[in-house]
Amino acid sequence: MNLMVNHMDYSLVNAVSKEDGALCSGITGLTVRINKGNNNTLRLTGGHGEILIKGISVELFD
Repeated sequence: MNLMVNHMDYSLVNAVSKEDGALCSGITGLTVRINKGNNNTLRLTGGHGEILIKGISVELFD
């Protein structure tokens, strides 16, 4: 999958797959720069097959 944040390309978020089609899950962590306030756009595109995103969280980086 490709990740775009505020028109910046942070490409290639890996998604694990299994040949037998069984469900699998995972967690990934990325650090990206976002704007102050609520003026941000995150876009996930691509992927092959069915990929379900359960959630996205944003946390301050100290």
